[in-house]
Amino acid sequence: SAFHDTHLVCSGDLSYLGGSWSKTVGSA
Repeated sequence: SAFHDTHLVCSGDLSYLGGSWSKTVGSA
């Protein structure tokens, strides 16, 4: 949640980080 609550989450970063975050959670 905090990962998505950062200022790094932008229109472009959101899609990229969102995909990476989902894969990280899936692996974890």
